Amino acid sequence: MDLFTALRTFVAVVDKGSFAAAALSLRMSRAMATKHVADLEAHLNAKLLHRTTRRLSLTETGADFVRRSQEILDLLDEAEGTARETTAQPSGVLRISAPMSFGILHLAAAVCAYQQAFPAVTVELSLNDRLVDLVEEGFDLALRIATLKDSSLKARFLAPSRIVVAASPAYLARHGRPNHPAALKEHACLLYTYAVARDVWQFERDGSVVAVKVAGPLHSNNGDVLMRAAIDGMGIVNLPTFIVSGALRSGALQLVLPDWRLAQLGIYAVWPPSRHLSAKVRTFIDCLVEHFRAAPYWDQGIPLRSQVGEDHSTAAGEQPIEAHASQHGEDEQPGLHLAESHAGQRRTGTVADEPPAKAEEDRTANEAAIDRQLRRQGEALGKER
Repeated sequence: MDLFTALRTFVAVVDKGSFAAAALSLRMSRAMATKHVADLEAHLNAKLLHRTTRRLSLTETGADFVRRSQEILDLLDEAEGTARETTAQPSGVLRISAPMSFGILHLAAAVCAYQQAFPAVTVELSLNDRLVDLVEEGFDLALRIATLKDSSLKARFLAPSRIVVAASPAYLARHGRPNHPAALKEHACLLYTYAVARDVWQFERDGSVVAVKVAGPLHSNNGDVLMRAAIDGMGIVNLPTFIVSGALRSGALQLVLPDWRLAQLGIYAVWPPSRHLSAKVRTFIDCLVEHFRAAPYWDQGIPLRSQVGEDHSTAAGEQPIEAHASQHGEDEQPGLHLAESHAGQRRTGTVADEPPAKAEEDRTANEAAIDRQLRRQGEALGKER
């Protein structure tokens, strides 16, 4: 008996409601479909279906077994798909979600380089600071700028995202330079509206943590708008360096409170764990790792001290990082869509881009595990009878 064919036939009979419909969907004769199910029942020594001339219905044993059979078949399909994708050429539509500012300033160049390398892939890039639901909205991949916690997504670390406080020379000349976070209460601060605690900025130095409630004349959901306002002298901003690095290097903005540090974030590629990595997703992640590396180019020439929450063991270009990233809950910084979490929490796991030989080994191991599971289920069902 071909066990997997028998399982597929049994599941199809239950799904379609008849042997004839199942046989048609599987491109086999009705007699062959009937034989596969009968052989499965004999193998398990258990009755799975009640048969009458008018209808089929599941036995109590069959109702439990069909659910487990579907799980096993899904696992097998995923293993086979992974094995095929490791050698497949990337093609099709790749749907990506990314935060607005980062997408415009830094991701666009990586996307163009990827598409030129893999012309059979059509990229659909959606830029939005809203935290999208990848599964519900049909995205293959998203970029998240966050710290991580347990959730339903897998992720790969790409680069750190450092947060700084800055203001224009003209603003500092008019209002003075704050020398302690508490002094920010007396200054105009420009706030990001998507942040959970938009009006509370938290600093750390030598183990001392200071949280300051701030206020100001401009609130915006876009980091580029806040930076422009800061350059024009409207107030002090709290922004990631990937937005303000150019203004800091040119002198249009200056660092404020450089001896105090803010909790830092990471830039991650995230994807649903229920999907095996297709060739187009796997190669795009590799492209991002190569493009951004561990020390991002936008931080070059900026006098940054070691930042709170950084974990350089997760540097892109070393071992791939696969972790769980939050799908819901936001703790955002300007121009980003972020997942709320605790700094530095990351878990290593399965390497995202396994070689073909490794994928084949995993597929063989999965099939062996499935066969053992079926045998245990059959023995248990026989004892129940």
